Amino acid sequence: MSSLSQEEVEKFLAFAQDFARSIDLSLVDAPPSFKLVLVARADLGMSTGKVAAQCVHAALDIHRQLLACREVALVEMLQRWEHEGEKTVLLRGENAAQLQALKLKAASSSKPLLVATVHDAGRTEVESGSLTVLAVAGEESAVDVVTGTLPLY
Repeated sequence: MSSLSQEEVEKFLAFAQDFARSIDLSLVDAPPSFKLVLVARADLGMSTGKVAAQCVHAALDIHRQLLACREVALVEMLQRWEHEGEKTVLLRGENAAQLQALKLKAASSSKPLLVATVHDAGRTEVESGSLTVLAVAGEESAVDVVTGTLPLY
């Protein structure tokens, strides 16, 4: 049985150390990502600026809910969301009925989701009380179950 030379042992150790450094341990048992999805109604014909303003209202509502939340899992998700770049997606909803159905679907999720709806004041482009945007936030996989089939806005 032959033994390894000192040079072979050093080469192997260098290789092993390089390999160990290349492994991304953050992928092992990584906590779930947090996602905020905004669904804006397409049938209202809102201008780009109006859609943006309504989405800001919805995002702020979700953020206020997270700040007030006492559920540890959601507080941790807020911290991860902020750390990971605040993943936010704007999707196209067809009408109020679709947004209401999505809201009910989010409410029946087995994982905790935050939901916000925006109803316009009616001072500019749409009728007062019109549902304009639905926001759904939480663990990315759970949000995708609710909104994953919708197209981008």
